[in-house]
Amino acid sequence: VRTWFLREAEALAQLDHPAVRHVYDTGVVGPLAYRVGNWIEGENLSEAMARGPRPLPAVMGLARDLLGGLEHAHSQGIVVRRIVPAALLVNLSGRGTITELRFSSYTLSAVPPGEVPSGLQFMAPEIRDGASGDPASDIYAAGALVYFALTGQEPPLDSAAIRPPSELRPNCPQAVERILMRALQAEAGERYLSAQEMHE
Repeated sequence: VRTWFLREAEALAQLDHPAVRHVYDTGVVGPLAYRVGNWIEGENLSEAMARGPRPLPAVMGLARDLLGGLEHAHSQGIVVRRIVPAALLVNLSGRGTITELRFSSYTLSAVPPGEVPSGLQFMAPEIRDGASGDPASDIYAAGALVYFALTGQEPPLDSAAIRPPSELRPNCPQAVERILMRALQAEAGERYLSAQEMHE
């Protein structure tokens, strides 16, 4: 587990983007492994959602932050693979920050055998099936997270059962609905090719 923790810290330290928590230092003192990162004043998305779905402008801002962070990670060769609401911090101005890379492509070799991740709803179907994934897998993860922020409901594991956001939130713009439904396609080839393309 310590190796996994330190490997994740290495992954975070490789990234330098406002939407990804940055690690400045890491080490081991006796039985304790530690890392030092930037302080973020706010709450995680799960806590924020306890008050109900996010306002539409906040959802759009969160999507921009998320996709910008993912595009940066991909440029460094890291596929995040899973982003759960509890690992996305929302600061006081509504900006989102990815805080963990526990199941990223960079840490896969250090994940203990038999470790089953939580938040399978926020992982692409191919990742759940054991694939290492690619940027299109992160498109699904981003779509699932934005869907949750917009509707207040986690997307079902079966992609075919995902309800259009407008059924759950009638004021959802049609363009946003089209983007999310494409991002949440079961087949990776039917999603956006990159976080930048989804952002645009």
